Amino acid sequence: MRAARGALMLLLPVTGCTVAGGGGEGAASCAYVVTYQGHAYVGAENVDFEVGERIGTAAQPPCDDTPNDDDPGSPATTLNAYRVVGWDTAEAIAVGSSADDVVFTRVDPDLELP
Repeated sequence: MRAARGALMLLLPVTGCTVAGGGGEGAASCAYVVTYQGHAYVGAENVDFEVGERIGTAAQPPCDDTPNDDDPGSPATTLNAYRVVGWDTAEAIAVGSSADDVVFTRVDPDLELP
């Protein structure tokens, strides 16, 4: 069952920022990363999941998608964290403003917390 879930996932970039638009200069955008209870989670697409009960608050670090521009980027935000039915919270959580508007996120063991 877990292998089937993993096959459905397409993880978003985990480096913090990605550059859109091929070679040369392009517009950068930050990856969807949140932190919860000492773990870093990255957003995942195309995952069929069920939202469980609210378990606390997750933090979304600031996004500075244009380095060296003297702009600190967007401020950190907090989001509601929800259990994902069938997953341990040390592996995946759902985050959003409400249980009806959430993003599935999965732990990225290679992503270091600041």
